[in-house]
Amino acid sequence: MNAPESRPRSSRMRSRYLVLILFAVGMTIVGGLGIRLQGAVSGVELAPSHFQQRNFSFYEIPVLQWQITPIRRRSPASPLVTHLMANNLISVPATAPQVWHPASISRGLAGIEIADAMLLLDQLNLRRGDDWFWKRWTEANPQRAKVLWPVVQDLAERELYILIPALFERALDELPPTEFRDAIDQLLSRQYRELIVDMRAAERNDLANALWREATADFPDDEPLRVLAPDELAPDELAPDETRRAP
Repeated sequence: MNAPESRPRSSRMRSRYLVLILFAVGMTIVGGLGIRLQGAVSGVELAPSHFQQRNFSFYEIPVLQWQITPIRRRSPASPLVTHLMANNLISVPATAPQVWHPASISRGLAGIEIADAMLLLDQLNLRRGDDWFWKRWTEANPQRAKVLWPVVQDLAERELYILIPALFERALDELPPTEFRDAIDQLLSRQYRELIVDMRAAERNDLANALWREATADFPDDEPLRVLAPDELAPDELAPDETRRAP
């Protein structure tokens, strides 16, 4: 008597299982598309010790930012950096880069976030047609290049990328090498003063004081810079010190 009822019940169970399976497949597809669109992460880093660019990418679970795939990295070749290294215009350790500064990062469809290191990378990658702009400039101006590149690398290693673009602009002026060094020093000391004033106006006094100490180490005879000394500075810190930058 009950046998005929077992067939419809079994059919209903199969239908439920089928619905669950289809639901699971649908959620998997939706989740996969969501990760594909919103979970893609890519970006660029810069090692200031080597002027090396490194591109990276991986996938993560959106919102939670849980990485779910290994990081893929690629370092594109740069004729400019190869030239700088071959001519000892930057100081490169024998070991692999240990410090990487973020230049940009992109998550899904949210757009690209740019970091300070991109201020240098934009110049290192600058081209005019097939030419690497600053490689051509370096080859045409070897004496000025000996002044420019060590200063740029020094600032990059201190993460003072914000001071770098003005140096490249000044490099385009036709100045003799000795005048160029003076022009670079004057430009940097002025930029330091302006940055210190801005940091104090923003009530970032610890950063302003750290910048002041770095700047006076580089430019101990800059009187307008010394006027910006922190109020709590010890008297012995006001004494002139040897410049950090090579003559």
